[in-house]
Amino acid sequence: MSSNIKFEVVSTKKEKNWDEYLSKQEGKTIPIKALNKIPYNSIGKLFIYEGNGAHQFGSAFKVAPNILMTAAHCLTNIVEERAYYFNDITYIPVFPHREPCTASQLVIPDTYIQHKHTQHDYGFIIFDTELPGDILQLEVAPPTDGSCYSIGYPDSYKYFGNKMVEAKGNYAKPYEEKMIVMSGIDMRSGCSGGPIIHDCSRKVISLNSGNIGGLHKKQMSGPLMRAEILTALEQLTDKLSLSVT
Repeated sequence: MSSNIKFEVVSTKKEKNWDEYLSKQEGKTIPIKALNKIPYNSIGKLFIYEGNGAHQFGSAFKVAPNILMTAAHCLTNIVEERAYYFNDITYIPVFPHREPCTASQLVIPDTYIQHKHTQHDYGFIIFDTELPGDILQLEVAPPTDGSCYSIGYPDSYKYFGNKMVEAKGNYAKPYEEKMIVMSGIDMRSGCSGGPIIHDCSRKVISLNSGNIGGLHKKQMSGPLMRAEILTALEQLTDKLSLSVT
């Protein structure tokens, strides 16, 4: 479902002193001419409205014709312990260059509701019509270490959430085979839910969940893509009679 609503990016970070942080720019803005190519054409910005004027932003990526994957914490109100209503969430592919779409359903794993842990911080957003862009493939059981890159719309650097940014780094042996930690990434709020992609396979091995160790650590954690996540996606696409290829 499309909408003619015009969305304005409002930063939640401008009131803070970011001078020291802004000097660290391991990330880069994706050139406009590259946004129509994979993986960038598969990624967009989430506008999440909580009511009473409160809002937050996130990132998401396409994993089936009308399904996005993102971080579960982008889809839930932890304080009130509830999911956002589906019409609270609007997605704009390759923001700000496409028309906004409104979600029709959300899927959040029970394990995240129970534990609220990074290992389970993933969820799916379903739309009534096919979304633009290519489908990003998930890599189940990726190599135990290697180079990778993260993509999203961070409410940080000098961009304040209005440009797609890519940050390159590395990851080491996954924690308990369910979580990875990416080093060399400064992206923060707003990039949550964006993909972390293996540098060689070009497949998604994780997603941006949360920073570890504060601003100066330059580390991002996320759930490791694994069989149970792929199975959840396959079950969802089977239910909706979709294909992920």
